[in-house]
Amino acid sequence: MGDKGDQLRDTSKAKCWLFTTLYRQHLNSRGRQARFPHCEIETAEQELPNISPPMIRQMDIATVMDTLRQ
Repeated sequence: MGDKGDQLRDTSKAKCWLFTTLYRQHLNSRGRQARFPHCEIETAEQELPNISPPMIRQMDIATVMDTLRQ
């Protein structure tokens, strides 16, 4: 329970708290999966930009972030 475990006064509520927390985490995870579905790289390869190794070495973080935002 992290650094607040000593604050639990009624241990009978720990199970309820744990299941509620896990359920909310599960819902968040499912929502994240719906927003960002898994895609194999081979199926999306044609959508990826063709960037050469020398070009990658020249990029800085600002360029990368701008590209990702687009």
